[in-house]
Amino acid sequence: MARLGCTGPNHTKFFSRCGMGPCQGRLCGITVTQILAESRHETPQQIGAYRARAPIKPIPLHSLGGLHIGLGEANTDEDASE
Repeated sequence: MARLGCTGPNHTKFFSRCGMGPCQGRLCGITVTQILAESRHETPQQIGAYRARAPIKPIPLHSLGGLHIGLGEANTDEDASE
């Protein structure tokens, strides 16, 4: 992808979907950055990394369903029974 003109990991993701698998780039991101840096004769810092996007780490929906939150405060089960 670097030979095709991709300038960074997010640009590469757009064309190749690399970084869009189950790990969301947490495993391949460093490799993509290093390959782009070598191909473009730049440092990994100049290339950058994937932008963090929600969800940062996938969680099961039932984990969210178990939360009892109201008006910015976390409610305990005791509060819910009152």
